[in-house]
Amino acid sequence: MNKKNQNEIDGNLKISQDVIAAIAKEAAGEVDGVASIVDDVKMKDVFHFKNGLIPKSIKVNINNDIAVIDVYINVKHGSKIQLVCQEVQQKVKDSIQSMTGIAISKVNVHILGIEFNEITNKN
Repeated sequence: MNKKNQNEIDGNLKISQDVIAAIAKEAAGEVDGVASIVDDVKMKDVFHFKNGLIPKSIKVNINNDIAVIDVYINVKHGSKIQLVCQEVQQKVKDSIQSMTGIAISKVNVHILGIEFNEITNKN
């Protein structure tokens, strides 16, 4: 009779794409220069979806255990967009890989807008 090690567990681990998207959203939001993650309802307006489907502000595509992530953001006025995007890519990739162990092949960052600080005149 073959006896298994008591510390060994059989089974599979599945991580929801929504969980991966939540990690990506949190990581991207922590990057200096990111004003906001575009919300799902705004995505519908930007891409003119009329069929009732609302696109996601963080898209996760997993194929053969390798993920491609698309992040839609607004940047702060005055930020160096290229540097912000590079930092978002690295932070999202590192966060997902460290928390889930899922390999990330690409993080595509889409800039949908620039948010300006409100300037108030006090006279």
